[in-house]
Amino acid sequence: MAQAAKQLRKTKDLAEAAAQEQREKEEEKIKKRNRSRDRRRKQSSTDGLVQALSAPSDI
Repeated sequence: MAQAAKQLRKTKDLAEAAAQEQREKEEEKIKKRNRSRDRRRKQSSTDGLVQALSAPSDI
């Protein structure tokens, strides 16, 4: 009986560890996606500034 309880605890611990690892992977994926989005947003705003500065002025 004690061995069965020990096995159940071990299985539960492994399941919790796997769930934690999955959460960490998801968080990393979200962070990576956000970094990429921020990089594109920054590039887009920089492109707009370059276009504005390089456009012929009517002054």
